[in-house]
Amino acid sequence: MIKIFHTADIHIGARTKHLGDRLFDIQRNFLKKLCTEADKEKADFIVICGDLFDSNFVPSSICSQVFEIILSTNIPSIIIPGGGSREIKEITGHDAYSDDSIYKRPELQRFFKHTNIKLLTPDKDTTIISHTAFYASFFDIPNKEKIKNAKYHIALIHGAFSENPVGDELPISKLNNLYFDFICLGHYHSFKKFKNAAYPGCLVQFEFLKNKKAASGYAKIFIDNNVDIQYRQFKNAPRFYKLEVISYDDIEKIKDDLDKDCFIQITGYSKEFIGYIEELSKHKNIIISDTAIIYERNGIYGIIEDSLDEILNDLKIKDEDLLEEIKQFILRNIRGNITKPTIENYLIDKFLS
Repeated sequence: MIKIFHTADIHIGARTKHLGDRLFDIQRNFLKKLCTEADKEKADFIVICGDLFDSNFVPSSICSQVFEIILSTNIPSIIIPGGGSREIKEITGHDAYSDDSIYKRPELQRFFKHTNIKLLTPDKDTTIISHTAFYASFFDIPNKEKIKNAKYHIALIHGAFSENPVGDELPISKLNNLYFDFICLGHYHSFKKFKNAAYPGCLVQFEFLKNKKAASGYAKIFIDNNVDIQYRQFKNAPRFYKLEVISYDDIEKIKDDLDKDCFIQITGYSKEFIGYIEELSKHKNIIISDTAIIYERNGIYGIIEDSLDEILNDLKIKDEDLLEEIKQFILRNIRGNITKPTIENYLIDKFLS
């Protein structure tokens, strides 16, 4: 069996007005925590699947501190560059392996010569360590011959994959029939697991995401005859989440989180809560979106809203993200005079496309 600590999208060098200079210190501390836990649990590998750095302009002094932390453990770390998108054949954005790449700086090459850091790039995209083969790919399906003398085969891909692809996303199903024992993904900032692949999400969140997705942590992967994917959430990390205030439970949740290191963006609220919203907006960690929608709640719509959780439970949808998305879609449209074509188009897109 092998055990992999899987992280990605740490974005060292990112800036946020809410945390200021604290962000790098927080990121550094939680990267140390990951390495310490990997040592304690005797992990076989640490995988960093792109966007370790927010851009290729991060000073080398900061980069050196990061690589020193990674080398503080004796566990081999496999790192790939990231990027924000693919344009023609070029990966651009964040710490992409471009001409000005962090990973090409002469003063940092000493780290990549160390036996416990293995950098995979578009130029050199495979390696084997202790009978485990690693294959890197960037915004594309891996297309490499299987390394014959390896016992385990792990792909590292920085790119956009989904069960229901939209835009430039690729279908995750295209990865299912490949020979890899597991596929470590990076690019999306919230944890998501598939049959034999996972996005670990951000090590430390720094941007506003939907409430359930706004977590900091990493994935632990156990590979033997089967694959076991576990998520390790950092409970005391800062949280940035979006919320629509549609019930008194939402008001209580906000009040509870104000005592923690939470930043909350209110993207909509029922008109009946306007007094609460005005009071909450005085807190420095509460941001009322400029485009926040104010919903009416009356008549039959209020009755449907009260019964919605029970109705959705009867659907027995296992995907929590999809369930939450459907719930929010219905609630928004109930208050906005939903029409039959709107419902039909939504359901066709989600379940038939």
